[in-house]
Amino acid sequence: MSSPSPSSSTDANPLARSMSRFMVPLCAGLALLVAKILFVRNFGNSTPYWDQWDAEAFLLYKPWVEGNFELASLLESHNEHRIFTTRLLQLLLFEANGRVWNPWAAMYVNAVIHTLAIVALLVLLARCLPARAHGVLWLAGVLWFSLPFGWDNALVGFQAQFFLFLALSVALLGVSASERPSGAFFGPLLALALVLTLAAGTLAVFAAIAVALCRVCWWRDPRIAPLAVVDLASVALVGLALTPNVEAHAELRARSLAEFSTALVRAFAWPLPIERVGLGALLAVLVFQAPLALAVLASIRAARSSLYERRLWVGCSAWFVLQAVALAFARGGGELASRYRDVLAFGVMLQFAALLYLWMGSDGRARRRVLVLALAWCVTLSMALFASLPRLREEVLARQREALQRERTVREYLLGGDVEALLQAPASALPYPSAERLRTYLDDETLRSFLPAELTKAR
Repeated sequence: MSSPSPSSSTDANPLARSMSRFMVPLCAGLALLVAKILFVRNFGNSTPYWDQWDAEAFLLYKPWVEGNFELASLLESHNEHRIFTTRLLQLLLFEANGRVWNPWAAMYVNAVIHTLAIVALLVLLARCLPARAHGVLWLAGVLWFSLPFGWDNALVGFQAQFFLFLALSVALLGVSASERPSGAFFGPLLALALVLTLAAGTLAVFAAIAVALCRVCWWRDPRIAPLAVVDLASVALVGLALTPNVEAHAELRARSLAEFSTALVRAFAWPLPIERVGLGALLAVLVFQAPLALAVLASIRAARSSLYERRLWVGCSAWFVLQAVALAFARGGGELASRYRDVLAFGVMLQFAALLYLWMGSDGRARRRVLVLALAWCVTLSMALFASLPRLREEVLARQREALQRERTVREYLLGGDVEALLQAPASALPYPSAERLRTYLDDETLRSFLPAELTKAR
């Protein structure tokens, strides 16, 4: 039996490496997707909830079915946001399902989008690390993102904007760090899509602007022209102009510098639950946020670091800081809702990847310092999970119990027509804050024609 020629062996190695690079993200993505689908299957419910009755059924599907839908309504504001991409996605799903409202399909599609966003983020971060660190990164990513911190987004089909925002943010950060000149074309398009997805999308555009400014003014990068900065800045200004001020949400905002500072510490220290800001909370913030800041400095100072590494770490750090600051201001007056935790979960993974980057790029005394930081970071995160996971479990189980009550309330009214039972139902058994308004929706013949089948058929 003849041995393979040196040339064939050499040719096989790149193919094997290419297959390996492809299979790891694929397997990790499948594992994450299975975890998310199982979570939705076990804890989801087909009963629409709150905004879904207004923004989805009454303002989207009803005029679409009745033939008086206006394309301009896709750009109308939804609270502080322009959710054009979410509305377009929901209409596509509605049509694909034969004009029947299917919250299950929306939840499963959201799980796919979220998984793609996570895989894309890990792919970008892996490019900053040597191959021997990729396994640790992917394993940590699968374990971390399998936890349902943002259960509110996962279990409500109309929350696609949060997952689209994450996916588009990763795409924009990748384009900003890319060496390809096509980024000058795709960057503004992604930026516009972000602006039309969530109000926080405008801040993601500002993160891309920070990278572009560094490339033009600091790193003298000939592959990006100042015009690209102008294009991104123009989109950001459009985003600011399109963001409405909702007076009804004023009580949710931080109303003082002290309240804002407390909310910012909670965002930077998440998932550690912070009751009050003290020395311990500030130390937790320092430990949690140090890796990303040091990774930015290390990538800039190290002669062997690539321009891609510098661009990506600058973009990621700017993105996360802007999101945390905006969250502390806009929602600093209340408790951190589950729907915002998916953004903060991305921040934790950025910090972990930064630790790997620092470890792989150091030696001697510097590596010992990184080891001390890594141990402190892991211990702090373990303490945070130990304190927050039991509460997370209770939140999910409570949400499941309430969803079953809401389903029972709606089904009994649709099948039995007992008005008094609906009007006197406790708030926890209603899928909408106003029983009277909910009744008008359930009595609407057009809405009844496309309600989820689980609510309209006797069992």
